[in-house]
Amino acid sequence: MRLFIAFLLTTLSLTSVAQSYCPPLYGKLGNVSRYHITAGYGLTKLYGDIQENVGTGSAVYLQFDYLLKKGLLIGIEGRFGSLITDSERYGENRHSRNEFKSFGFVFTFHPVAFFNGESYTVPSLMGTMAEALFVDFGWHRLSNHYQDIYRNPAAPDSYGPIDSYDENGVPIFSTKSKSTVFPSLSFGFAIPLNKGYNIKGRYISIVPKMQLNFGVDDKIDGYTPYGWNGRPNDSKGDMYNYYSLGVRLFVLIFY
Repeated sequence: MRLFIAFLLTTLSLTSVAQSYCPPLYGKLGNVSRYHITAGYGLTKLYGDIQENVGTGSAVYLQFDYLLKKGLLIGIEGRFGSLITDSERYGENRHSRNEFKSFGFVFTFHPVAFFNGESYTVPSLMGTMAEALFVDFGWHRLSNHYQDIYRNPAAPDSYGPIDSYDENGVPIFSTKSKSTVFPSLSFGFAIPLNKGYNIKGRYISIVPKMQLNFGVDDKIDGYTPYGWNGRPNDSKGDMYNYYSLGVRLFVLIFY
């Protein structure tokens, strides 16, 4: 909740900065902004098998987009960082750190810009912020690398992906695994900062974004608890939130 409040405050402060800088988001007559590059950094919050997780990780991302039409983009995204679990609950020994990498596809939709049609006049502040609003829908494939993770062969709730068993039948746990995130949902704003276009035909936007990533499986936090019968418990997929602040560069093609 504290991360969400911080995200809202950041967005509101950036809105005031953008008040005197209101260029059209997608170019003017004769210009088409087709290729977009966004890079950002933010904090991650993982929700998995450990209740009341107090750990916070971080991640960076790089996203390349192609404009299909005004307000609708398709792109690819790469991300790497950490997903951390920790607990202050009495008797809870489990903790983990997942140094992950991910790659995926994403659709970006600016609803107001999409339905407003073409406009070549400088919009008002409210018009700019309305067109800056976007939602993302994506799919990601994660490469998990578990570090500093608590395991206890005598405690089935600390089990994770098993690589093999030793000669005594004790499990040897994997330090790496693969996970799928679908869907990955986010909303944010691409807030333009430039007052106009520079000589190279580019302008920059600040991108605050909140993202919800739903794991298809239960391996992102490194724990797939087993019951005392020696079989994996039925469990929900892990998920994590990602609160980021990025910079988007629009490359304009003139023709």
